[in-house]
Amino acid sequence: MAQQSKVKEFLENYDRKMLGFQQSALFKAMGYTSDEIRRPRIAIVNSWSEQSPGHVHLRELSESVKAGIRAAGATPFEFNVLGPCSSFAGSTDDLIHYDMPQRETICTSIETGLRVGWCDGWVGLATCDKIVPAMLMAAIRLNRPCIIVPGGSMIPGHYKGDWVALGRGGDIFAEKYRDKEVDQNDFEELTSACGTSCGACSEMTTGSTMMVLTEALGMALPYSSTVPAVMAEIKQRAQTAGDRIVKLAAGNVRPRDIINEKAIENAIKVDMAVCGATNTVVHLQALAHEGQLDINLDTWDRLSKQTPVLCNVAPSGPYSVCDLHWAGGIPAVMKEISSLLHLEAMTCTGETLEKNISQAKVRNNEVILPKDKPLYKEGAITILKGNLAPRGAIIRHTIVPNRDLLNYTFNAKVFDSYQSALEAILTGSPKKIETGDVLVCRYEGPRGGPAMAELFFLTDALKKAGIRDVAIITDGRFSGFTRGLVAIGYVCPEAYIGGPLALVKDNDKIQVNVSARMLNLNISEDEMNARRAVWQPPVKEFNKGVLAIYRNNALQADQGAGWPLE
Repeated sequence: MAQQSKVKEFLENYDRKMLGFQQSALFKAMGYTSDEIRRPRIAIVNSWSEQSPGHVHLRELSESVKAGIRAAGATPFEFNVLGPCSSFAGSTDDLIHYDMPQRETICTSIETGLRVGWCDGWVGLATCDKIVPAMLMAAIRLNRPCIIVPGGSMIPGHYKGDWVALGRGGDIFAEKYRDKEVDQNDFEELTSACGTSCGACSEMTTGSTMMVLTEALGMALPYSSTVPAVMAEIKQRAQTAGDRIVKLAAGNVRPRDIINEKAIENAIKVDMAVCGATNTVVHLQALAHEGQLDINLDTWDRLSKQTPVLCNVAPSGPYSVCDLHWAGGIPAVMKEISSLLHLEAMTCTGETLEKNISQAKVRNNEVILPKDKPLYKEGAITILKGNLAPRGAIIRHTIVPNRDLLNYTFNAKVFDSYQSALEAILTGSPKKIETGDVLVCRYEGPRGGPAMAELFFLTDALKKAGIRDVAIITDGRFSGFTRGLVAIGYVCPEAYIGGPLALVKDNDKIQVNVSARMLNLNISEDEMNARRAVWQPPVKEFNKGVLAIYRNNALQADQGAGWPLE
């Protein structure tokens, strides 16, 4: 014991004296004054990037955060992490496979950056789909005072009398341009209309939804998640966030004081109300995994049944995220469903959720509908279970125009890769896809894909081929832009580790019943067991680098599809 005491005393003295000396010298080498060094240190973790409109403005926004930190009597210092947009990928294959590994990479880089760069608290600047959840995961993992500053929304563009975005109208146009049905002048005009400003895509895609849920969790300031990125308001809220993090650090208010079961339940209910993207399930489950919180897909199912859909925002409605902001923002949505929320939840403002939304008002009932007159009586995201998905599968039912297909028995056409599914859609070979079919696209899950590919292009291919009233079931994911058909993803457990999806054969019947939360393969248990007895996992090309790391470590979708804590 005496020896251990001496070691502890030495290290404590070393930390206090030697590291203090080294840090003072090194900060002075960068131009900091002695007064600045003595003040509380606040890190700004900035995902600024010239690789994404969601992040291209964050270098300027960080200056507003710094102004708030300095005014509150602390010293800011900044470092960067990745802020990628997969749409800039050189190929579809890269685009669909690197989102989830990027999330883990960004989270890990924040962890390592803040372990060696001591701070009393930190501010995360982030906008898009994998970056926002990565910062929240890092916040829980480090459990050091933190606040998130969302990068805001791209303002809507207008083309021939209607508003457009990359998904809303832009996807249809892109297909026509690819097929040479429109000319270069139209191409220039519409791409300008779809790319009007910095910020996240102006639909309720994964990036926008994750910013919304950060506010709902209490980790971002009220109204900050939907504000248009080009408005002065976003700088004002960023400066306020700089002030707030100093106060959070002084009070030692930590992320795990805010992100608990009640906070995640609040976020899930808001997700349901705003018609959030299905990827949010995986991301919030990753937060629950990080915090070892008792949140699972049964929680989602229970809360979905309780929560009405109120927000008429694309791709589930005609309005943009900016319209949602001007209609009252997330505080107005939460005020409308306040009877369903844990109002006592603490937030980064230092106040309870109840206090934060007390003055909120709905300013446009066409964008945010009244709770007693919802778009749908139950949440936008539904968890399906059955013998095909014992641990769950996910559908956003609000994007399905033909509601009859939400209770339908489909004929299975089975594909062991997205490439073979594309070939069948576009050429009719080796099997033809027809109305009433369900494309079972398997071995695209966390380990099989690897990294849970987003299969949004299958939807585009079906449109191009003129194939309607079909479904897709996969252990991969769907983009927040996906719309127009029954898209059931995240089937768990995945086929690559022997999940029931691996046992489906061509012309099997698959029963989908969204209202009953059911996804069943209509074969006997004896037949299921017989197929399981002879099944062998496919031999897939071994990936190197981060994809190999991801494949070897990834958890299943219902656990967040991240990496184990131990």
